[in-house]
Amino acid sequence: MKTARQPAPSALDVIEEAVHLLRTTPAADYLVWAAGAGPFALAVLYFWADMSRAADAENRLMPAALGLALLFLWLKTCQSVFATRLLARLSGVDASRGHVRRWFRCFSVQAAWQPLGLFLLPIGLILTVPFGWLVALFQNLTVLGADSPMAAFRRAGRQCLLHPVQNHALISLLSVAALAVWLNVAIALYALPHLLKLLLGVESAFTLNPTSLLNTTFLASTFALSAVIMDPLLKAAYVVRCFHGEARTTGEDLRARLRRWQPAMAAALLLFAFLGGQPATTSVARAATPTPQQVSELDRAIEDVLERPECTWRAPRESDAESEIAEPKGWLARLRHWIGDRVERGFRQLGRLLKRFADWLDQTWGRRSGPSLGWNWNLNPAGFVSFLMWLLLITAAGLLLWFAFVVWRRRQPAPMLTATAISAVPDLRTENVAVEQLPEEGWLALAHELAGSGELRLALRALYLASLAHLARREFIRPALHKSNRDYELEVRRRARSIPTLSETFADTVRTFERSWYGGRGISAEHFAQFEAKVQEVRAR
Repeated sequence: MKTARQPAPSALDVIEEAVHLLRTTPAADYLVWAAGAGPFALAVLYFWADMSRAADAENRLMPAALGLALLFLWLKTCQSVFATRLLARLSGVDASRGHVRRWFRCFSVQAAWQPLGLFLLPIGLILTVPFGWLVALFQNLTVLGADSPMAAFRRAGRQCLLHPVQNHALISLLSVAALAVWLNVAIALYALPHLLKLLLGVESAFTLNPTSLLNTTFLASTFALSAVIMDPLLKAAYVVRCFHGEARTTGEDLRARLRRWQPAMAAALLLFAFLGGQPATTSVARAATPTPQQVSELDRAIEDVLERPECTWRAPRESDAESEIAEPKGWLARLRHWIGDRVERGFRQLGRLLKRFADWLDQTWGRRSGPSLGWNWNLNPAGFVSFLMWLLLITAAGLLLWFAFVVWRRRQPAPMLTATAISAVPDLRTENVAVEQLPEEGWLALAHELAGSGELRLALRALYLASLAHLARREFIRPALHKSNRDYELEVRRRARSIPTLSETFADTVRTFERSWYGGRGISAEHFAQFEAKVQEVRAR
């Protein structure tokens, strides 16, 4: 009798079931998830902005990092409680039982294992190959958090090795969806100030200078919002995956269906008992002794049922000599067959080693954590071998092309570089004068030289650029051609909060310079001396 193994659901089926599960989830479960995701996202954005812009950020680094770590554990605990509630609802079990105990167990599991993901996931991403299994492992630890730490790790490890093609396809589809969400969030945040100006007439710094949005804080905000939007779908997808994975050995999916049909079955039995009565008992008594013909028909019906795929999917496979794969023809086919055979042997050897390690863990920790849950480390790389072989061939071809390009480029003569003379003295009459063209002392010397020749207006601008060079050297501003004087004034006010007199003095200097340079106000020797005194006061702060 031939047997058939029940195929794993595709990644699209898992996502569709996850979306349906989220649609039926009550608002109370989303509040549990939001209680962890909201504070952590706001704390990450504040920590990012404070550490990247504040002048005295290093004084708050240690307590801020500690608070962020505690909020990370709180986030993982809320996510685990949310995922366990989804799993209980998918199994048809009342999720309100053991409420306090579930919170405590989820916290213990997440505190024991999730901090390792901060180090292992980036390493897995760099190595590329183990990244999918590591993502599944830590997501499974979130889903299976209502257990002891060691039992949850064993269950999560067993599930992360199950259906690798489905797992990697699921990660790929969710990554594409996350990229689309991030693009929509970024476009919406970038267009929001312009919409406010268009509809309500609200002018802001972002509409006056649109490039000011393109900074690290804006990118961090878009990434945080995208992660908050995609996180419930990611948790629900791995809830569905763990549910179907454990149902292969526990039959939980059948029990869930029976729980849903239990009220209808009870009503049907009551109706049958009410309508059947004594005639039903008499007919059963008459059929107590079946005839030989009835026995043979019953045996044939049982055999027909047992040969169905839903009854034979877990039966062992039988050897079939006629289904042997023919010897491949051609050198490429033979190479594929040889590489696939070696990779399959390697997977089997790895499965045996992992099984020995699992047996040792069961013997060591089985007495402490209760009965062994059973490890299933049998790796079946049937569909993965061909994909891996083609990936290796494409990678090798790409490396050969890159090596040939490097060799060819080294043989090309180096281009001749021509030096162009740069004017040592900036032309202060033009608007495109950068603060970095001269140091602070250079601007002061240029100002005194211009003042001695009677060019007081240009000397005034040189003094102002000297003040900007001084503030840039003390890291109170970051000079850029697109920034206005108002931008510099706000930047000094933000970064020099510990020196309030500096921002006031610099603001007075900016106003005096703008009245003289842009307002066309005449400059006398007395006005120049007063402005020079203000610049010296800025330098002395």
